[in-house]
Amino acid sequence: MYSYHDSLVRQERLRKGTDHCGSTGSVYNLRDVMKAGVIADPRDMQRPLSTAWTSPAASPVLIYAVDVDFNIHVGFDSARSQANAVKHETLFHNADVRAAASWA
Repeated sequence: MYSYHDSLVRQERLRKGTDHCGSTGSVYNLRDVMKAGVIADPRDMQRPLSTAWTSPAASPVLIYAVDVDFNIHVGFDSARSQANAVKHETLFHNADVRAAASWA
């Protein structure tokens, strides 16, 4: 289990103003964006995220985290410098997690 709350990483991000635990960016529960066994784009539930994108630059990076109760939240990764960016710490608002990663 990873605890971000009291980590040196978080302390450094707080100092720099780049911690996003309280971000209001969009976060989705994985079970809410599943459609016919495929992850749908939560911005357009008719479009599965496995669909080919028109260009690599247009392909969003989806990040996810698994909490201690095995709930999975997903969100579209944002630049850390962006206001209300969605980062891994945003997905469970600083709660301990079992795993976190990303896929494009």
